[in-house]
Amino acid sequence: MYLSKLYISGFRQFGQGDAAVELTFQPGVTALIGKNDSGKTAIIDAIRYALLSRDQMYFKVQPESCCHVNCLHLLHLTFPNMDFG
Repeated sequence: MYLSKLYISGFRQFGQGDAAVELTFQPGVTALIGKNDSGKTAIIDAIRYALLSRDQMYFKVQPESCCHVNCLHLLHLTFPNMDFG
């Protein structure tokens, strides 16, 4: 099992619409590389938040975490070949 795709909209510095981010991952090791304050930790926190892997108070999702006035946090994780039967 691996995470093949991640879509983040309205979470922390990732906005909505054209400002949303979609990442595609391949099987194996993935490294997030970027400058300071480029969103690396926000990507990891989005995955943790969607999987409910931490206490939700840890993420401190507040109204100011939103990029826009009527913001909706949308996190979509894709795990290929999952059999839930």
